[in-house]
Amino acid sequence: MPLKVFITTRPEQHIRNALEEYREHEQFHLHNIEDSIVEADIRLYLNFRLSESEVQRALRSHRPPFWQPTEGQKEKLVRISGKLFIVASTAVSFILDPKQLDPSRQVALLLDGISPTDFSGSKQTMIMDHVYLQIIKAARPDVIGNWVDQFRTLVGTIVLLHNPMPCKALARLIGVDVNDVLRTLANLYSILAPKGEKQVFRVHHKSFPDFITDPNRCPEFFVDATKHHMRIAKDCLHLMIRDLRPNLCDLTSDERYKDRTELHDRIQDCVSPHLDYACTYWASHLDAGLDDGIELDADVMLLLELFASRHLFTWMEALSIIGRVYTAYPSLDVTCRVVRLGSCATPQVDTMQGSVEELNTRNAQQPLVARALELFSDLRRLIHRCSDTIRLSPLNIYHSALRRCSTRTRHHIQTGPTLFVV
Repeated sequence: MPLKVFITTRPEQHIRNALEEYREHEQFHLHNIEDSIVEADIRLYLNFRLSESEVQRALRSHRPPFWQPTEGQKEKLVRISGKLFIVASTAVSFILDPKQLDPSRQVALLLDGISPTDFSGSKQTMIMDHVYLQIIKAARPDVIGNWVDQFRTLVGTIVLLHNPMPCKALARLIGVDVNDVLRTLANLYSILAPKGEKQVFRVHHKSFPDFITDPNRCPEFFVDATKHHMRIAKDCLHLMIRDLRPNLCDLTSDERYKDRTELHDRIQDCVSPHLDYACTYWASHLDAGLDDGIELDADVMLLLELFASRHLFTWMEALSIIGRVYTAYPSLDVTCRVVRLGSCATPQVDTMQGSVEELNTRNAQQPLVARALELFSDLRRLIHRCSDTIRLSPLNIYHSALRRCSTRTRHHIQTGPTLFVV
């Protein structure tokens, strides 16, 4: 029996290039479907999702008579959806938001000021932009205060994370109260709804990060991806510097030389989800936070020097515990490149703007930068030689691996705050 595989994907360039290499397949582009067919399917979907029984199911605390959209409202929803079911789905989630319990107001906010012909022949991005912008504006409180800044911080973190995180872990990673997270995102569930008991916020559709990180499409609530990647990298470094310590799992003398497979039950919960994420992805965010022509600021360089001088071995221990030693080498490779760029950057001196003091500060930091680079480079060589040994047991980094470091690095580790006697 022949095997057939059905794949759905966004039409990204690298995916199209990969598919072009294989001739034995058929491609079908959704945008080639006739408008009338898609329109009929979306109308059928909206008629079902906004039927009386579905409204009653979504808004259980409501009492009869149950709200129903007018034919004109449904027609507008069909037209703004275009060929995108995600628009229709997002609109329905917004209208039937159980936190608002006011579908009449929600649909009025969403459709405010548009006619059924406004989106005829328009680009798909224009349709999505209108829907997302109306939802965000509706979520904004009457007294704005610092809500927009909190929105950018939280949403910027969620859309840029490599892996979704539970709400509590997210709050601890970026250093905010968990109630601030829930309060800021309370009316955005049609875009970012927390799932499960741990309330893991996930982006419903890739079109939202595309929208929110584009200054031309979303100038009012724009999230600068480069800036927020660097902020997340700093948050990760602060977290690791604060929480990493030798013998993170408090292993006894009898347990110190056992393989991590034997210690699974003992060590599996020793590293918190936010520390797990920080140890794994800090360098990825650091790399993404550097744009062409952007220099590392002094805070980042100081954090990297502090991390290098005090926590490289405890970081390796943590990676061994969570089974991600394989991420260490590429992380250090990125970091060495970043530190070199930071040490080579020469700012333009403008005495009228006080840049002489900044240059003096930079010159004073050069020995620290050089030491950090040496430590990062030496650990990278160490991992290349004995990653298997480190992977076997969390505490191997302090004895079996330590002796393979250079004399200067070994002396620094043994006389510094990361020493762990075994």
